[in-house]
This record gives sequence, structure tokens and C-alpha cells, in this order.
Amino acid sequence: MNKFAGLENLAEQFGLEVKEYGNGRAYYFPIVKGNGWIYETHPVQGLFVSSWWFTLSSSLTYVMDYKEPGMLFLSFDCGSIKIVQNGTKAKVLSSRNHIYINPAMPVKFLFDKTEHICCTCLLISESFLKDIYNRGFRSSPLSLEIIRKWEDKDYNTPDITLVLEQLKWEVRYSDIELTYYVYKVLELFSLIEHNVSQHSRSTQKRAYHVSWDVKKKILAAVELIHDNILSPPGIDDLAKVTALSESKLHRCFKSEFGLSVKEYIHTEKMKKALLLLADDELDISSIALKCGYKSPGMFTKAFKEIYHVTPSQYRKGYYL
Repeated sequence: MNKFAGLENLAEQFGLEVKEYGNGRAYYFPIVKGNGWIYETHPVQGLFVSSWWFTLSSSLTYVMDYKEPGMLFLSFDCGSIKIVQNGTKAKVLSSRNHIYINPAMPVKFLFDKTEHICCTCLLISESFLKDIYNRGFRSSPLSLEIIRKWEDKDYNTPDITLVLEQLKWEVRYSDIELTYYVYKVLELFSLIEHNVSQHSRSTQKRAYHVSWDVKKKILAAVELIHDNILSPPGIDDLAKVTALSESKLHRCFKSEFGLSVKEYIHTEKMKKALLLLADDELDISSIALKCGYKSPGMFTKAFKEIYHVTPSQYRKGYYL
């Protein structure tokens, strides 16, 4: 097995058909295993970018066993997978952006049958992180230990999701200069580090301390928001779930995330809208309605506030 060989091992384990595709590879699922594909490109040593789109006819387990430490950056449009390492309890990854650090140890990915998976995956080795610093792409080194300290709120933001969506469509077309992927990963890292610094400054300016008990309640509210993002709960519902007064919920939420509850819901809803635009069976009026806007014009204004382009311009840019 190669030291850091992308998804070749997955293709071998699942018996996928492998074809050269553009400047990458396409892996197709046989009928007996399910329906769908994975596109992957390998721009430079230690970096693999892939787009997954498949539904399995039976549950499957993929064992990733690379010999070099690295990280996975996974962004789910839909579906979920479970990750198990060293006999620990399975961790479910779904419907958000996730960073998973792998210290060069075997890890199992459990895929359930009949669940449709649509995911963008970046597989990045520790040597790639060192190389981008040694070659002068970064002014400071970046390590897995630094990345391990990044929090969900640092990389689950609209700017990060937009870059991951751009990577998704480019790897599917697989006809762009390979250095594009390197610069996009550098952009991701820069944006996340900016978000980390913003949150750090916000924390330093806190007027109220948020205890761990209250923080857990705030995270429960966030989970409820994400589970119902197209029809989000009102502040009164969130207050009941957290057993906090509305004023304390507002205050502590803003202290934790640097956004009000309303602002947070708005940014998360626009992330969902970005994913809905990939569904060519939905017109913009339908997406606006799904997102709770009375008119396409109001939706377009809200979308442009976050992404600086209109929904139509975004679709045209990626031939959607």
C-alpha cells in the first residue's frame, strides 16, 4: 500500500471500477454494491481532493490505513458516515463540515445501506503541511496539533462552505490546472485562521463568562437549529430547550459565537441554500420558499449579503 495513496484502497475494498477522468480518476460502484461514483484528483504529493455521490445497497466498512499522519476535511451535502478508531465509540459525521485528525493509525468508516451520500473530501498529509511552509506559501508553519485546536465554529461558516463547494464542482469537472487545488486549500486554511483570530478577540471582549454547563445548553440549541434549519425554532422554543431565559440565551449565544441567534440562523440558512442550488430540479423561487422567504427577490438579497453574488450568478458560474 502506498504511504499516502488517496482512495485507491477504498476502490479495491469495494470492488469499484476505476477510470481515468480528466486530470484525476473516477471510481464507479458496481450494481451489486449500489449506485454512484467518487471523483478524485491528486494535485501534489500529500493532497487528494474527492467528491462522493452514491447510495449503497448494503452496509459497507472501509478501513483507511495510511502510514503517515494526516487529516480529513469532510463537507456533507447529505447523508452521514460513522468513524471508529481503536475500538472507541463510533462518531457520526453528517450535514456539516468536519475535520478529523488521523495519527497514522487504522480507522474504520461505516457506510449504511440506502442512505444517499453527497460529500466533498480533502485528504491532507502532514508532509503537505510542511511543504507549503518550506516552499514559501505560508509565512508560518501549520501542524496537525494546531489544526486539532480548531473548533467547529471556526470552519462551519459560509465562507468555508463556499470554498468547499467550489472544490466539489471543479473536481467533478476535473479539467482545471492542478495548482488550483493547492491554492484553494491555502485559502481554506487562511479563512479558518482568520475565523479563529476573530473568535479569540470576541472571547477576550466578553462581558459575561459562559460556564461549561451553559455552553452545553447553547450547543443543544445549535443542534436543534441545524436539525431544522429550513424551518428554525423561535427564540422561545430555544429558551425552553436550554432552560435559559431568552435574555440569557441571547447574551450567552452572542458571547460564544460572536453572532446573535438571528444572525447565526441567517448564515446557516444561506449555507443550506448554497447546497440546494446544486439541485437542478429546484428553481430559485422554490429554494427561496424552502428557505422561508416570501419572494425570490428577498432571498437573492439575503444570499448576496453572505456570498457577494446572486443565486443565479452562482449557478451560472458552475453551470448548474
